[in-house]
Amino acid sequence: MYRNRRTRLTSLIHGGEQEGGRRAGTENIPAIVGAGVAAQMAQRDLAGRITHAAQLQKKLWEGLQARIPHLKLNGPLRS
Repeated sequence: MYRNRRTRLTSLIHGGEQEGGRRAGTENIPAIVGAGVAAQMAQRDLAGRITHAAQLQKKLWEGLQARIPHLKLNGPLRS
């Protein structure tokens, strides 16, 4: 975002000296760090989760086919 210094802005939420008086509150640092760690963990385990999900999908489809006659899949068959 760009702000022309000659343009006057009115704060909607007052306070927050650390934000130049424009926004009250502070960043939730523990939550930001936690989100970063969660993203790293998700990335690290992604291949295993994809494989596991594919196995579950195959097992579900095979189970449905065995129990429901004339069942059709609307979409591509995953291998």
